[in-house]
Amino acid sequence: MPQTLCPFALAAKPNMTSPRYHNQNGLPEKGHASSARDLITLTTVALQNQVFRECVACRKHETQVLARDGSKRTVVWKTTNRLLAIAGYSGVKTGYTKAAGSCLISTGQ
Repeated sequence: MPQTLCPFALAAKPNMTSPRYHNQNGLPEKGHASSARDLITLTTVALQNQVFRECVACRKHETQVLARDGSKRTVVWKTTNRLLAIAGYSGVKTGYTKAAGSCLISTGQ
């Protein structure tokens, strides 16, 4: 069975103390709470998944998508994580919300 990356499932782990999630997108919502320790625990578990590691280290991803009418088009995603340009930085997350301010969860070699 594939390892889940859902924070709701991981939040039930006994070594996570304070997370409360009310949506899956991480955007502010009344009642959300998490500690730096919980985010480290969540990141440590998520980084055990190869697909997650590849996604958070990716600067650009391009793929072909198929429309309902059978036509194809190319979709390109580019990260806003400028830290990925630094040698040894392997990603995870940068972000900003008015509620939390600037946020960073990162790994490197």
